[in-house]
Amino acid sequence: MFPHEAFEKSTNITCYTVDKKFQSKKNEVYKVTCIEDNTNFNKGLIVKKYLQSHLNFENEVHLLTELHRYGLSVPRVFRVEEKCIIMEYIEGKTLADVLYESEVNSEEGRLMQYKVKKYLTGDLLFWLKNFYQYTKIIRGKNLILKDIHLRNFIFGDSLVGVDFENCCEGKKEEDIGKLCAFIATYDPPWTTLKMELIEEMVGKACEILSLDEDILMLEIDKELTAIKKRRKNT
Repeated sequence: MFPHEAFEKSTNITCYTVDKKFQSKKNEVYKVTCIEDNTNFNKGLIVKKYLQSHLNFENEVHLLTELHRYGLSVPRVFRVEEKCIIMEYIEGKTLADVLYESEVNSEEGRLMQYKVKKYLTGDLLFWLKNFYQYTKIIRGKNLILKDIHLRNFIFGDSLVGVDFENCCEGKKEEDIGKLCAFIATYDPPWTTLKMELIEEMVGKACEILSLDEDILMLEIDKELTAIKKRRKNT
């Protein structure tokens, strides 16, 4: 249920619409449109209500705030209230949507193929490079995203990362291994385009992020096995 009381108390906004509830296994995430003019907030907002780990809540608040301060493209946090984050809504398409649309057999699909290669093997890898550098400064540890699904990246005016609650200490190869495995198995799985993307991503990721290719390939195999096991059990 949308936290009306916490939202109104924190923002002093009483004229708004709750437009959408996003799919989330752990939290409740809503898109809100402010009808009244308010110079302190964007017209479009995301309200994320945490239902489980308080540690994840604190982790995400801290990283969003600090990464925004360092200049990484992440949503701006406006208010934090009673295990809720009120933040900027990012207009655009998720990289999962861009990848799916790139395989539609049409003129637009062929255009999206060019875009998805640029986004995944260029923009995303450089965003990740900055993320790893900044989080090392912020926390003094080698943090990874852990939950690196393409739906957690939105491309509008620029590429924006939007989910940090599962960030933890780890190796960069683990993140990129998961990313490659997810790309391969997104519907439709194992297409020619996806195999080309993975091959290019492995090469560029090793160069841009200074990865160990042998470890990366092991992480890809590890995640593919985990995906197969999860799908077998559902």
